[in-house]
Amino acid sequence: MSDDLRIHRVVARTEEQSSGSLTAETPGMVTILSGVVKFCSSDTAFIAAEGDVFWRCPQRSPRVRYLALSRRGAEFACTSFPAAVLESAAAAGATRSRFPRRNTTATSVLRVLLEITESMPRTADWRVVSSGLRQVLQAALAQDTGTSGGRAVEERFVPVLDYMREHLAEHISVDVLAGLIGYSRFHFVRRFTEAVGDTPHHYLTALRVGVAARYLDADTDDTIAHIGRVCGFPTAAGFTRAFRRHVGVTPSEYRARHGGVA
Repeated sequence: MSDDLRIHRVVARTEEQSSGSLTAETPGMVTILSGVVKFCSSDTAFIAAEGDVFWRCPQRSPRVRYLALSRRGAEFACTSFPAAVLESAAAAGATRSRFPRRNTTATSVLRVLLEITESMPRTADWRVVSSGLRQVLQAALAQDTGTSGGRAVEERFVPVLDYMREHLAEHISVDVLAGLIGYSRFHFVRRFTEAVGDTPHHYLTALRVGVAARYLDADTDDTIAHIGRVCGFPTAAGFTRAFRRHVGVTPSEYRARHGGVA
């Protein structure tokens, strides 16, 4: 395969208490093919589910640890791209967020490319795979260029939003969030709501529900209670109430409608 375009599959088997780490020398993407995985680096942590894509940057986080959260394990694909291509994309406005974003197009193409690469001999012509990887790159960058899907957030609140994602499964108080940027509780709630367009509590709950929905979309047999705990809802009843309030159906109903395990 081309020296600047690479792809390989990583399998994390929960039943074997499997965890591991990725060491990146070149920039690229990680795409979740099945299950749900928690990723941790020196400066961030987050949960990604089947269909999610995120960028990895060796300059920012050369080593990323992972652990499958879904009980049947998980699989994800790692791709590498030439730095010059990504730098050109960045200049065009692509944000290349380090947090996961759903991209079913990139995920579908990568599944096919993995099947091809794992069945082809080393002496085969890899131009088809290289072309496919460029298609994946274009699909991911097209999503990240000018399609953030929301309002721009003041830079001062970025550490707050990062903290929410990194500590999703934990109890997060408004006082802790306010302390991150040196605000009083009252001043923080007012300024956050003005900047983000939502209260801290509602934004955090919506974030948790969004991750839970992607988890439910994944083909896992994890219980509703387990998924709720992973996403920051300590009780199944609380998870169900919040999910119904934001999505309009219960987690069980959502899973049944989207083809998951009931």
